[in-house]
Amino acid sequence: KDQAKAAVFTTVFVIVWVGSVVVTINSLLLGGSVSFFQSLCVFGYCLFPLSVASISTLFWGNIIFRLVVSGGAVIWSSLATIGFISEL
Repeated sequence: KDQAKAAVFTTVFVIVWVGSVVVTINSLLLGGSVSFFQSLCVFGYCLFPLSVASISTLFWGNIIFRLVVSGGAVIWSSLATIGFISEL
């Protein structure tokens, strides 16, 4: 069980870092001026609502509650992404 937890953490950690690298390179190739750490910060702000939603739906199994909270988190993350990316 501890190995599964470590594998999940490692996978998420690597995906976020690789995603930040891809976004940074893409932004630089398109003429933007973003650093790797700015890109990493954007990922953090955009993943936070999804993390909150996953934790909050973990404790209550009502499907309507899960749909509303998850949908709200996706909208919040999307709006945060648009706000950050439009400034780059």
